[in-house]
Amino acid sequence: MILHAVFLVPTLGPQPLLASDMVLIPGGCFIMGCGDWTHSCEKDELPVREVCVEDFSMGAHEVTVGEYQAFFRETGYRADSYDYGGCFRWTGIRWEKDASLSWEDPGFPQTPDDPVVCISWKDAMRYIVWKSGRDGVRYRLPSEAEWEYAARNRGQKVAYPWSADSPADNIANASMRGDFMAWPWPFWKGYEDGYVYTSPFDAFPSSPIGLHGMAGNAAEWCFDAYDAEAYASGDLDVQPEGETTLARVVRGGSWLTSPRFSRAGDRRHSRPWGRSTHLGFRLASTPGER
Repeated sequence: MILHAVFLVPTLGPQPLLASDMVLIPGGCFIMGCGDWTHSCEKDELPVREVCVEDFSMGAHEVTVGEYQAFFRETGYRADSYDYGGCFRWTGIRWEKDASLSWEDPGFPQTPDDPVVCISWKDAMRYIVWKSGRDGVRYRLPSEAEWEYAARNRGQKVAYPWSADSPADNIANASMRGDFMAWPWPFWKGYEDGYVYTSPFDAFPSSPIGLHGMAGNAAEWCFDAYDAEAYASGDLDVQPEGETTLARVVRGGSWLTSPRFSRAGDRRHSRPWGRSTHLGFRLASTPGER
């Protein structure tokens, strides 16, 4: 959640892992949005403004296939992909719904350590209720401000979570050419990560604060309702209670995103029932809440 707080100077370095591989992230104030340290700004990322967040914890990696499978085995929960016509897949040219796809079979092989995809916002919330009850921890989805603060290594003025000139994550790359002959946006020049689709979360180094996959692998649901004018209006805490039809914020790059859409400040959105072969989620929590 977004709060006004005393400015805290970020200090880098991996934070200790908590229950369920949660990384404690000390809060602070930062400049949120697309500033002069990045490029290819979108209208909904402007203007930049100072935002403050309290201490929070975030999953060291996206929820994995194996973790979601444990939830399914215990509860028998029927995901939205089964009841609403499958999952959207990228053909290399356009998004198409494929009724045969689900989190169990997104159309490509996955290991138990790959991020679960084809997950709707509602599916993520159902998992969170189950896991909170099992672990005795009040898990939630991260707010949009928390997500960007974490992706920029506690609010550093960096365009990408890896904080370097060359990528260090699973994003669109030359390895994909065999499966996708037609591709509408550029790969990172000279980068080949060895994966066409998702990868195990630990196949790439973590960010400087200990988070995997903040720029790639799977895009991630946030809790906030999406508002294209939020930065201009200053309303960066758009979090209606309950499950609504309002579009929800999606953050983070994925295995199919170009450099432009892998930036820490990039904003996207989808309806709560939206699901695709590159969309998953990551847990967050507030220290001390049970």
